[in-house]
Amino acid sequence: MSSSSQTHKSSNEPIYGPDDADATGINELVSKISNYRQSTEYLELMQFMTRFRHYAPYNCFLLHMQNPRIGHVATANDWSHRFHRSVKPGAHALVILKPWGPVQFVYDLSDTVGNDAKLPNDLFHPFKSRGLLSPDMYARTVEACRKDRIRVIDISRSLLQAGCARRLEQPEPSQICNLPPIHYEIEVNTELDLATRYTTLIHEVGHIYAGHLGTSFGSWWKDRSKLDTEVEEFEAESIAYLVSQRLGLDSQSEKYLVNYVYENERIPNIDFKVILDAVSTIEKIGKKKSQCHDDAMGDKQLSFF
Repeated sequence: MSSSSQTHKSSNEPIYGPDDADATGINELVSKISNYRQSTEYLELMQFMTRFRHYAPYNCFLLHMQNPRIGHVATANDWSHRFHRSVKPGAHALVILKPWGPVQFVYDLSDTVGNDAKLPNDLFHPFKSRGLLSPDMYARTVEACRKDRIRVIDISRSLLQAGCARRLEQPEPSQICNLPPIHYEIEVNTELDLATRYTTLIHEVGHIYAGHLGTSFGSWWKDRSKLDTEVEEFEAESIAYLVSQRLGLDSQSEKYLVNYVYENERIPNIDFKVILDAVSTIEKIGKKKSQCHDDAMGDKQLSFF
């Protein structure tokens, strides 16, 4: 997978992208990524975040900083009403960001008591694949890309070529009414299976959302087109890994990160907030409003938080 860069600075109201409700607090939170510059520590953080599929990326990061050994968390209300369990007296509460509010308190499974036989099987098998990717999710992601001035083209290629992203030299008018001009183009190999096409798509969208191809009028992401190729690929692979693994999909991004850890003691000088913003946005645009939250989670979570 590859990307090409072309510098262009501009700003406007985003069509998609992360919310800015508490940007100062979030920036302070993500500044803690300096604690994860060792390759093994970063990979462990990535694997932790894939286990908590019902919580959004920023909250996964926040939970890991408080206790990387937790197994499953829920609010006291959820433990009581959904899982028929009670929180132990004196249990240590974990803090996460709350939609339209400051914080919310959750508790780990180990801090609760109740009948283990009534617990969902998913709690004990967080890495189990949940089946094939829905074609609707792929279609929704492609449609949402158009609103971010990104055109996705399905094209037949060799199986050795998954896809690529590029910035157009000149914007092209959209063929769809009420949509903005096209500034970026992504090619995805139709010879691949749907899950692989999706992971290819999010890898290339990750390059764009991370600013590796610059920015354009109306983009919510920043121009970061002067980065080293190693940084660009590491960020895009991290985005693809988190999105795919949190959906229960295998991807080549996992092999990339594992090999990188094996060959390097420290990760490149990445911007972790950029990665989390991209993952949050991709997860948000791939889901219908009525499917933004999994029933097993209970209390509502914004995709950004």
